[in-house]
Amino acid sequence: MRTEFPGVALAVLLLSGCGNSVAPPATNTTGNGGGPDDNQTVSVPVPSAPALSDAISEQELTAVGLDYFEAYWRTAQPADTTICLFPPQGAGRCERQETGQTYHLARITGLAPGTAYRYWLISDGARARTVNDTPAAALPALNAQVLPDAAANPGQFTTLTPPPGKRVGTVALMSDLHVGEGCSGQAFGFAGQSVPPCTVVPGYTDGSDGHGQRMLAGAVAQIAALKPDAVLVLGDLTSAAAYTDMTLAKSLLDRLPMPYYVLRGNHDRPAQGGSGETEFCGTTQDCYSTVFRPLSTQRIQPIAVDVHGVRFLMLDANDTSGRGDLTDTAQQTWVAQQLAAHPKARTFILSHEPASVYSNATTYVPGFGVIPTQGGSWLHDVIKANPQVSATFAGHTHRNLLGYDADTGRLPWVEIGANKEYAAGFTLLHLYEGGFVREYHRVDCVSDSNFCREWTSLSRGQNFGLQFTYMLGELKARAFTYVDDCSHNTPRLPSLPYQVGGDTGQDVADCRGNLTYPLP
Repeated sequence: MRTEFPGVALAVLLLSGCGNSVAPPATNTTGNGGGPDDNQTVSVPVPSAPALSDAISEQELTAVGLDYFEAYWRTAQPADTTICLFPPQGAGRCERQETGQTYHLARITGLAPGTAYRYWLISDGARARTVNDTPAAALPALNAQVLPDAAANPGQFTTLTPPPGKRVGTVALMSDLHVGEGCSGQAFGFAGQSVPPCTVVPGYTDGSDGHGQRMLAGAVAQIAALKPDAVLVLGDLTSAAAYTDMTLAKSLLDRLPMPYYVLRGNHDRPAQGGSGETEFCGTTQDCYSTVFRPLSTQRIQPIAVDVHGVRFLMLDANDTSGRGDLTDTAQQTWVAQQLAAHPKARTFILSHEPASVYSNATTYVPGFGVIPTQGGSWLHDVIKANPQVSATFAGHTHRNLLGYDADTGRLPWVEIGANKEYAAGFTLLHLYEGGFVREYHRVDCVSDSNFCREWTSLSRGQNFGLQFTYMLGELKARAFTYVDDCSHNTPRLPSLPYQVGGDTGQDVADCRGNLTYPLP
């Protein structure tokens, strides 16, 4: 599946922003029907040859991990959520995980790593179409404007292969929470109107009980159950940095039972006119600092996090204008000191806006991140001079992307999709002695009247109906294994993008367990 457009075509298609008026989905009135992997899951017989369903849409293979996979689909009417799995050898099995659902989210765990599986998504006895069920003539070229739903549903996958060595920890990443946002997808306002017309939660227009906080509450509950060692939030905690929204975001994040750390995003910058700025946030009107960093007196506030010896440098990439900016000399000095003090520690560099040349060339507004003259070149030089840096992660674009720049070789520049809207997910980074694994998880909140699933479906139609072709990202951007060399250094030679299933493009024979990952 290919879900990215060339930069030129994308700029033409999406220059006016990422929003559109979309009719609200029909509300499920037949009950929640439970959630995936709950006590309602039952085994059912494998059907011999289920018919293809014309009542199933929005079908997606949302996630593949070391031992699990996850899929989403929508039916025209409430129906069962049944998923069938077929290993390379042996009999297949089917599970009915829910009943009475219109928006379906199913997952199966306990799978073997590095193993190929086929699967069916079934409701009312019929299965969702896959890309192989779609005639080749109906599949558009890579630069076409519309992709069929089946393009995101390949019907097969390979679980990830872990890197060499022991697992040393797990970190969750989230970005773009937008607590307090009343309408989703607005590019800019003109004469009091959203341009283009944006998506709103039916019944709410002011963000008082809007999508940002409800999606965050769902993600927090899921992450708490997954029990990572720490949670890192890569900015845009709020819609416009209002004091009430900052405090609400903090109160929701405070539900996490593990440590969490937050960055400022461009939506969190001071003096945007949000409520409570003057009353509660001081002369600078910096409500982010007031709520999350009350002891800091600095405008730019980087954070260093250590998780079992793995370092995360979280950089503040926002100036007062809201553009991506890494030119602050004090922060640059701090980064140099951090890297010099820990030359052997594997390090990840995180920021809200991405600083990748590839990223800035492929966003719907070119140069949407940190451009070279605004500190992008500085960060590239830092990475080239410090081989302990294994990857960078950023938000801001609301998409999932795995990119590479020519001057930094096989170091991945990773973007994680927004939590607050489609693709509606968060990331788990599993840290190993010999590398790391990225796993993706879609936000769910069955206890909130299935709001997260309905909102994901509704916001999927933003960008003039093209949101899902751009924000979900290719599967290899959401599910991949990265293998370090024996000293955790990043090789200087570029490689092909890493493939789902543990093919990392790096040979590490006789390194950490005598495991070999051959070149593609």
